[in-house]
Amino acid sequence: MMKKFVFILALILLLGSCGKATAPIADINGGTKILAEGTNIEKIVEPSYDTLDEILDYSTSLAKVKVLAAENFEISTPTVRYTCEVISDYFGNIDYYGSSEGQIYVYEAPETFKNGDIYYLFMGGRESKIYPHIVYTTADKLFCVTETADGLEFFTDFRRYGLEKDSDIDFLIKEYIEKTDLSKKTLAYLPKVNSCDDMLALATDIWYVEAVSKAERQHPYMGTMLLEIREVLRGDYKLDEDGALQNFYQIVVPKEAPYEEGKEYLVLQGYRDGIEEATIISYEFGILSYDSVEAAEIISKLKG
Repeated sequence: MMKKFVFILALILLLGSCGKATAPIADINGGTKILAEGTNIEKIVEPSYDTLDEILDYSTSLAKVKVLAAENFEISTPTVRYTCEVISDYFGNIDYYGSSEGQIYVYEAPETFKNGDIYYLFMGGRESKIYPHIVYTTADKLFCVTETADGLEFFTDFRRYGLEKDSDIDFLIKEYIEKTDLSKKTLAYLPKVNSCDDMLALATDIWYVEAVSKAERQHPYMGTMLLEIREVLRGDYKLDEDGALQNFYQIVVPKEAPYEEGKEYLVLQGYRDGIEEATIISYEFGILSYDSVEAAEIISKLKG
């Protein structure tokens, strides 16, 4: 049976997506589509899970967690950020970056999990250009196992995976781990940016711009800002010499970033994992003040 694997939910993946200023926000953000990071192209992979081993193969992280809290996000697609305490990290690769030690943030649809319940979560994790922590989503949210006082409770037909109602999940996971190379189980991390050369290596598009508006909050971690592109220093973006709307661009930025209306910036964007739309190269270095040391060095290297 085919199950839709949603690696990152739509609203999570707004985090890098961009669009022209003439397009409505809803279109820029992808509406209710399920997106890969930084694109408005629908990206849904549909693997077939017929055994427990298959879903374990597809998961990059596996944890037994207790749900501590649920926070609604104010976005077009209903989503909840679940704060989860990690009881067991089976693959040994849970990254607590951006969260309290021992806790992770899992993004799913409303009412997927209940506060206080314990779950086995088959997950993927990704570092974000906008979110200040690792973003986790389940590989198959229909196959999460709840531990109750009366035993295990399955979200779907457990027999589909060759399991019995009283199957020892921990034992089966241990068997899987013993025959699996866990070094191949890795989270999706962004490239590290430590220098202007790193920035130039990642940036396919570099623009000299002026901020036409302040960053406007779209959800707790993301804002949008309207830019006027003054000069294309790298990339294929074509300016209109008559100053038409093509010279204005709406870009997604971290909500807390201190961008100011009327101030000049250098915008560095690049592509990731074959995504068809460029996004800022990093949380910290995607948009530089035009009078910064880094911007001056990049301009000098570009103009030689």
